[in-house]
Amino acid sequence: MLARLPLGRNATRPLFLIVAVLTTLVADADAAAQNNAARLQWDLIWTGHYEATVDGRIGPATQRAIRSYQSAAGMLPSGELSQAQRKQLTADAAAAEAKAGWTIYQNPVAGYRIGYPAALLPLSRSLGPTGQEFYRGDMSANLAMLVTGPDSEAAFRASFDKIATDESHITVYKIFRPNWFVVSFLINDSGYYVMSRRKAGATASYVLRWPKSEDRSFRPVATAIANSFHVPANIAR
Repeated sequence: MLARLPLGRNATRPLFLIVAVLTTLVADADAAAQNNAARLQWDLIWTGHYEATVDGRIGPATQRAIRSYQSAAGMLPSGELSQAQRKQLTADAAAAEAKAGWTIYQNPVAGYRIGYPAALLPLSRSLGPTGQEFYRGDMSANLAMLVTGPDSEAAFRASFDKIATDESHITVYKIFRPNWFVVSFLINDSGYYVMSRRKAGATASYVLRWPKSEDRSFRPVATAIANSFHVPANIAR
């Protein structure tokens, strides 16, 4: 079929070059679509309607988030955003992100990167060369990062099990993978979100704590932090 395409001036070019160009164009289009989908998911996080991984794929969770956003905004919950609705979502998300004071922190020694809400956690202090904490003056909310290990998979699993089965708190959500885990739980009037990422040289973890009375402000932030947490392969203690 390709040989019969009206290629014009390109007709004298080798077929493999034409295929290579077409393949590149398709790959670029796919990458752009994935980037647009990832940006959509990120915006839906900040409006409080998406609580999952930003993966650039429009699946059922993203479509539910779109319908939830549309319903909350008084729109017909079709699951498809018009150009005007997408523009409004961008503006709403940007306003929420700015209100939280979203800021990126990168540890100069360990190299991990994480976002945090500077307006909600305005104070900071070092927890050693590879640790950092952002907090409120009354300590009702804080975000603390630590680097430990290196851990074997068994030791990493044991850490997860200890947190997930601790009877002093109520576990809300938990998931374990060989190289990362998440546990969300409640203790009295505080919510907690713990994430750990295991690399060959060390394990990087953070704990976010916030007053349950401020769930509306902190739940989107918790999802944004989880999606921003990047740990390089060469991290070391």
